Amino acid sequence: MADKNAIRPIRQIFMPFGVTIIGLMVLTMIGCNESQKSPDEATITKPSQSSTTQLVSCEFEQMKTLELKGVSWEEAGHVCEVVSASLGRPPTVGLLTNMAKAVFVFQANGLKDEPKDISYQLMNITEARGNTTEDAINKTTDVVFKCFGGSQGHVTPRDININLRAAGPLAKTMSDDGIFGMCALIQEDKKSRGE
Repeated sequence: MADKNAIRPIRQIFMPFGVTIIGLMVLTMIGCNESQKSPDEATITKPSQSSTTQLVSCEFEQMKTLELKGVSWEEAGHVCEVVSASLGRPPTVGLLTNMAKAVFVFQANGLKDEPKDISYQLMNITEARGNTTEDAINKTTDVVFKCFGGSQGHVTPRDININLRAAGPLAKTMSDDGIFGMCALIQEDKKSRGE
């Protein structure tokens, strides 16, 4: 059986060496990705990834320049078009990024709707509440997701949208807690109907 103290000096010699090699490999791989870009990719002007940068359009080429995770460029284009139609202008990079993340999270948690349908419902809920600032859209999306997750997927954005629209002008005065209460009622109603 080898002496543990005899192995310790060998570890001290090779551990820093191994960490250095791994670091060099990572840096090499990063450098390779940059050098493998095609000339076409180099000529596309990327918008600033700042969250306040206004997008010019929702075209496929514009979506390709963004670093969106969880949705394809085509799906991002559809989400962008829905948000643009609701706002009357293209969204900011930050808003589109947050909406794309929301779509991904809803789908990852079991919602079967298409990305443009999810974003349509989220934007309609925000419109029904009467405030379409970027902060209000993000907060409303968060409330809707909490209802969806809290009900284990039984209360969907579509359910919330239908009920808020049915509330008419009162929807504009409904707080987040009011929406949570409405979600609990929707869930109980669906449960009593066997849905």
